Amino acid sequence: MSATGRPEREYRSAQREGTPMSATGRPEREDRSAKRGGTPMSIPTNVVRRHDPRRALIPLVLDSPHSGTRYPDDFDHLPPRALVRQAEDTHVAELYGAAAEFGATLIEALFPRAYIDPNRHVADIDAQLLTEAWPGPITPSRKTEQGIGLVWRVAHGGTPMYARKLSVAEVQRRIDDYYEPYQRSLTTALDERYRAFGAVWHINCHSMPAVGDVMADDPGRARADFVLGDRDGSTCAAALWNMSRRLGP
Repeated sequence: MSATGRPEREYRSAQREGTPMSATGRPEREDRSAKRGGTPMSIPTNVVRRHDPRRALIPLVLDSPHSGTRYPDDFDHLPPRALVRQAEDTHVAELYGAAAEFGATLIEALFPRAYIDPNRHVADIDAQLLTEAWPGPITPSRKTEQGIGLVWRVAHGGTPMYARKLSVAEVQRRIDDYYEPYQRSLTTALDERYRAFGAVWHINCHSMPAVGDVMADDPGRARADFVLGDRDGSTCAAALWNMSRRLGP
């Protein structure tokens, strides 16, 4: 969750690894897919779905980056689909679908996070997964060490995701065709609300297993039913966090 009165939103890896940030709080990086041909590109409807308000606007944007279930034809994963699908936050977008009825916008990823994860930093590259060296800078995070960085190297339980390594061209194509359109759609929604209200609140929506699995930092530990994540107080104003807690069960 984020609420600062400024058009800021969380880029976990960028903040953790020290990636240069712009004046708006976003990492300074080039959006290649948005600049092809020198003109802004539309958002592919088979990649991202935007749920727009059906009543008066409020300065709230939600996004569900991990609930996608449309598996691309070139996703030649090794494990059975049922195992790969355990990475999904299935149905989270549906759970938050009523947001539009209250004036908020919901951005929904339609592609699976195991193919490319839009909730990672674009430089969270797993070198072990590649056939060749990545041509740009990389900032691998704890998630990459676990095999679940920008492009997942392993499926649930540590099972190898592929019977082969991926080329740089394959990963770059996923960034251009899936990751960047998602980021562009979310940024557009946030910027629109900020221009309209002078502030915007962003809720990043997820689900998780009831018990930590072997790939988690809390294996075997029972988890809470509801979690208000603020990255140790760094991504959400305390007033909003406390208000949200009071609204809970």
